[in-house]
Amino acid sequence: MNDEDDPSGVRSVAVSGLVSSSLIAALIRKLAEKGVLSDMDTREIYDDALHSLEVGQADADAETQEMYRLAREVIEGPLRDT
Repeated sequence: MNDEDDPSGVRSVAVSGLVSSSLIAALIRKLAEKGVLSDMDTREIYDDALHSLEVGQADADAETQEMYRLAREVIEGPLRDT
């Protein structure tokens, strides 16, 4: 896919979001492994991220709310594991 196939830049935004998400997740994991973040700190980070998504979802239109719901499912996974 090139820019002509994606004039609104949706693909670029999606790729950027994936890169950011994976880097942040890796950073949290590495900081926890090194003992910089406690288990409670890690849980609070995920709780805060979930809360941020919930706040954004409340003001979103129906289509965007679905994206927030999917993002919340991703965040809720690690919360179940802690």
